[in-house]
Amino acid sequence: MLQDALPREGLPYWILWLLVFVIILLLTFIFLRDKDLRRRLSYLLSGGKRKLLRLQLQLQIKREKQKRLGCIKDAGKKAWSLDLRPARGESILRELGALEDKKRSLQNEWQDVFARLENLHKKTGEIKDLSRRAVGEEEARKRPHEIRRHELKDKSRAVEKEIKAAQKGGNGAEAEDIRKTRLNGLGKDRDALAGEMDIVQKSLEESDIRSADILEKARVQIRSLETEIREWEKDKERIQDRIRQTERLMNPQFEALGAIVNEDRPDNLELVGLYSKIDRHDKTIKDMTARIDSLR
Repeated sequence: MLQDALPREGLPYWILWLLVFVIILLLTFIFLRDKDLRRRLSYLLSGGKRKLLRLQLQLQIKREKQKRLGCIKDAGKKAWSLDLRPARGESILRELGALEDKKRSLQNEWQDVFARLENLHKKTGEIKDLSRRAVGEEEARKRPHEIRRHELKDKSRAVEKEIKAAQKGGNGAEAEDIRKTRLNGLGKDRDALAGEMDIVQKSLEESDIRSADILEKARVQIRSLETEIREWEKDKERIQDRIRQTERLMNPQFEALGAIVNEDRPDNLELVGLYSKIDRHDKTIKDMTARIDSLR
């Protein structure tokens, strides 16, 4: 009982905090004194950043190499156009010559097909213009007949009204004779108008038939030409594909020739600018590669 009643003794809390503070001070002092420790810690913390930077530099190097390859290819094209013939490039030049001849032949073939297509399109346009003009002329010839038909319709309606009025007539023998005479004359007028209307209507129908015949002949001719145009368009596209394929085969040869030209550096003012561009790309690639090595 006496032992339990005695108060428990221990370290005060402030001493504990003092020890923690002293330990932190010691660690800070060690960190400030030890440069190697600081470097290793910084290296560890910056690992993700360095990896990202390396990836960015690698992408930039890839783009620079593509630009450099483009300059090399341009140097090869320029050397080919200038007829520069480096000794080490004889086989490349022979291959380029054969491909150039093939390309030129295909281009001439393409020009012939293009000329044919232009001629066919011109014919199609001429047929459309001629058919429109012919139909327009036919419509112009129809117009007086249409006007006359409207006049005949109006006259026929007027005669019919007069006939209905005359049929009512008046009373008495004399009035009846007059009514019959009047009806007889109106009947002849109606028959004459009907006969003329038949002639006019027939003329209009014949004109419509001629217009339809013109349009149908034009449609048949145009359909035939359009079918021929589609076939020639297919031929033109096939030739274009062969030209593009030939150019794709020429690109590696231009790159190979450009690489030789870049190594030999023949003295030519038209190539000086390309030499400078290639040198700049080489320097950029070298600097970026050194930076990547420094980040390992």
